[in-house]
Amino acid sequence: TLGNHDHKGNAMAQVAYSQVSSRWSMPGPFYWRSERLSDGSAAHFFFLDTTPIVTENSGIIGWFFPGDGDDAQLQWLEQALAASNARWKIVVGHHPVFARGDHGSTPELVRLIQPLLERYSVTAYLNGHNHNLQHIVVNGIHYLTSGAGSKPRPTGKITGTLFSSSDPGFLRASLSPANMDIAFISANGQSLYTATVELTP
Repeated sequence: TLGNHDHKGNAMAQVAYSQVSSRWSMPGPFYWRSERLSDGSAAHFFFLDTTPIVTENSGIIGWFFPGDGDDAQLQWLEQALAASNARWKIVVGHHPVFARGDHGSTPELVRLIQPLLERYSVTAYLNGHNHNLQHIVVNGIHYLTSGAGSKPRPTGKITGTLFSSSDPGFLRASLSPANMDIAFISANGQSLYTATVELTP
């Protein structure tokens, strides 16, 4: 997904590069894709460009009005989630909905994205932006922050925090028809935290 630093340059060049390299796939600033699981069922992933939604970024991307919520993208997300019949729905964006750390939670996403995640039974929201590792659960939605690939910064806990770490590392997640196994792995390959998310009917 595109992040705030991408928008400081030509973010759409990354979309255009999809036409040049078979190793790169970004069909648009926001898009979705379907992946097939072992039993033939589908998992749907919805990728957002959260930078236009966040008011503090209005100076970076001057073609969006501050705080307008990027209506076209939000309408697309609601329509895509409503149309999805997948058992697993996972939304990915650069900015966190809920987090603790150098940037913390994002009020615009709490107001605009959280209700959609809950209304359409999304399992998890994945993000970066905060330079740490976090697993937070709010109203049954799993919020996973993996932003500790460079310059990790202090974190802490908020309501719903199951795990938080300032260690450099990354998130590994795997899906089966019934479970999502998540693990935060340190830069030297050690397991920092594991959890299993069971698919709810």
